[in-house]
Amino acid sequence: MRIVFLALIVLAISFAGVSGWPHTARAASPVVTTTADSGPGSLRQAILDVNAGDGSSVQTISFAIPGGGVQKIAPTTALPVITKTVLIDGYSQTGTAPNSASSGTNAVIVIELSGENLVENPCINIADRTGIAINGGNGSTVRGLAINRWSCYGISVTGGTNHVISGNFIGTDTLGTTARPNLTALFTANATNVTVGGTTAAARNLISGNSQDGVYIAFGNPQNKVLNNLIGTNASGTAALANGGNGVVVNDSGLNQIGAAGAGNVISGNHLGVLISSAGAHDNSIFANRIGTNAAGDAAIGNDGWGIRIEAQAPQNRIGGTGAGEGNLISGNGIDGVIVFSGNDTVFYGNIIGLNAAGTGALPNVSSGIKVQASIGVTIGDAGSSARNIISGNFARGIQLISSNNAGIQNNYIGSDSSGTVSIGNSHFGIDVSGSDNVIIGGPTSVGGNLIVGNGFGGIVTQNGGDNTVIVSNIIGLDKNLANELSNPGGGVLLNGPGARVGVFQGQLAPNMIFQANANPGVSVVGASSVGNIIRSNSIRTAGGGLAIDLANSNSFGVNDNDAGDVDTGANEYQNFPVITAAQQNTTTISGSLTTEPNQIYVLDFYKSPTCTFSTRNAVTYLGNFEVSTNATGIVQFAAPVAPGLVGQFVTATATDQDGNTSELSDCVPITLGSSGPQITSLSPEFAKVNGSANFELQIAGSGFVAGSTVLFNGSPLTPSSVTANSITVTVTPSDITGPAGGLSTNVQVRLPGNVFSDPFPFILTATSTADVDCSGVVNGADGVAILRGMAQLSVAHSCGGGGPNYDADRDGLANPADVFHVLKVVVGQHPE
Repeated sequence: MRIVFLALIVLAISFAGVSGWPHTARAASPVVTTTADSGPGSLRQAILDVNAGDGSSVQTISFAIPGGGVQKIAPTTALPVITKTVLIDGYSQTGTAPNSASSGTNAVIVIELSGENLVENPCINIADRTGIAINGGNGSTVRGLAINRWSCYGISVTGGTNHVISGNFIGTDTLGTTARPNLTALFTANATNVTVGGTTAAARNLISGNSQDGVYIAFGNPQNKVLNNLIGTNASGTAALANGGNGVVVNDSGLNQIGAAGAGNVISGNHLGVLISSAGAHDNSIFANRIGTNAAGDAAIGNDGWGIRIEAQAPQNRIGGTGAGEGNLISGNGIDGVIVFSGNDTVFYGNIIGLNAAGTGALPNVSSGIKVQASIGVTIGDAGSSARNIISGNFARGIQLISSNNAGIQNNYIGSDSSGTVSIGNSHFGIDVSGSDNVIIGGPTSVGGNLIVGNGFGGIVTQNGGDNTVIVSNIIGLDKNLANELSNPGGGVLLNGPGARVGVFQGQLAPNMIFQANANPGVSVVGASSVGNIIRSNSIRTAGGGLAIDLANSNSFGVNDNDAGDVDTGANEYQNFPVITAAQQNTTTISGSLTTEPNQIYVLDFYKSPTCTFSTRNAVTYLGNFEVSTNATGIVQFAAPVAPGLVGQFVTATATDQDGNTSELSDCVPITLGSSGPQITSLSPEFAKVNGSANFELQIAGSGFVAGSTVLFNGSPLTPSSVTANSITVTVTPSDITGPAGGLSTNVQVRLPGNVFSDPFPFILTATSTADVDCSGVVNGADGVAILRGMAQLSVAHSCGGGGPNYDADRDGLANPADVFHVLKVVVGQHPE
């Protein structure tokens, strides 16, 4: 009914302004010297004098009423409508002082303008029931008054531009402690650039205790500002002094600004905080306000209903901003922090919703932090920390979308404190997407991902038929540094609907990091209608017995066994998972099979995990993917070109069909060394002298070597200086070479982490040289002669360390003329001995 009358109200004001009031010409800048209703020195006469002027300059109405204390002006008939530019300055009265407090107001006001002597009638004709009515002129100011008990409006502004209402108490007594209600404190329509409050402490209005609304900005009235006011609280901003309706209403008016960085309002204790309504209410900004809390932002003074409500097709409104200090604190309210009901393209940036101003403790909104219903294109957060919303501690959901398509939720903290390291979860789901299509949660890179932790029912849920929800690059269940576990008790992601994309953005992989500490799954797909849900590339780890990926019905969770032909129906059509048969460290393939529908193409995704059990089937590190095609019987054997990792870890895999149905993870298969093991194929050098005097580098060639390998030389462990898959370099010192001198060998082995060994490979230990057959200490022609004599049994040569004859100078196992040639090569320098 109130809105129905608005047209009549504005027409009445316009008529009053045109017809005028009886007046006589007076000098400019009149002074009010009496509280009388009329006559010389009255406020009525001062307004008549202003209206009689030519309006070429601002005229000031000042006050000099004799006597101390409060001076109440209580007309018995309506005051004239102001049609010329005026400054009404209540602070000109002796004993007054504008506010100087940074929080709350300590203003001293003694001029009270009361409507108590007018017979209360319904608010139909504003001119008859309004304290100060402005309908003309440009740049008028009303300041320093307590305006109360008017049955329409304390102040109305219905014409002109650039008017300022500042430093007043509207709806209370002169102390700002007791309600003395107007119907609505301030109404403005058909005027532009009206400022209610201002950027200084002195400009702060107290707008509280009114029967209906605090500030009402109506149609045809763009580009107004409501700055730095207390709306719905007492003068100190510590307790409610409620307006019975809304704190601020913007109805069918665009481009208005409620709050600014450094000049935000406290809008608390009202029935509803801020209401933006109707298609003409477009491109309004709500910046830097405290909505539902005290002025300090550390205790709740909740609005009974919503903190902010946007409705009735009001488009392109902005809640918070990316500039320093532009975000709102929206906490402690009786329903949702914010509801957007049919408000397309609403944007949320930089707000704290459900916590105190410091972001360290909960001040819950009684329902959800943000609820969006029947709205298209809503944006909640964006890349960059200045756009991040912190939505935590609320008694229901962090964010709820109902029948709201094309929404984007990026880079928010949902369920944590402002540091992203402490859980302050929302009691229900962190994000609830219901019946909404094409919603993106996260972004293509980690910069756009949300932090979603500690939420009671779970991190994210999609339900009630919404299609094509994209969930990418989020951290779910871990702190922002991935250092501590902050899991969502109800599970990480619950898909109770079709067509979600978890870890895939526009065909590109964009993994989520998901941890779940209890028996609930990391990602679950629930219900027969929940099909076509792609779950790929994510890091998913569970530690309390829940599966990393669980395809379930509403009553049963746990592993679903593969079935012949994969003909069963249910969540993601209960797609069969692969069976891995071999994952060997020394190979670059993972082998196995998939039994499913015939003649179809599937993508297999492979993962490794440090721990894994039948009941968890983790997928911590993504290894890669491989496409396979089944034969006519629905079977494919695969050897995927994916390196599995190191011994001691486990490999799992999923299968995704062409309709986007991803399976559960396969059973955990441990990575083994394989039958080949690490192998040594050659050494360089092949031998060394016993009790030599210098270090040397031993080059070991082979395969299957890994970081962390050690070398066993002559039984002692040596640490390599470099290791590749096919080569190891290690330094050998003289003290590493021990044993009998001459012609003997020791072994070299490579040991992998986990005590996996290569086969021993021989390394020759010599004295001076095996060519020193006669043990003279010098290799010369006499050694060749010694070999020939030994072969002819004319003399006997012994190994230099004892143990019998040794004519095998070239160590080929035979004593023959070739050994003589070997000696000659050593003599002439063609062999290194």
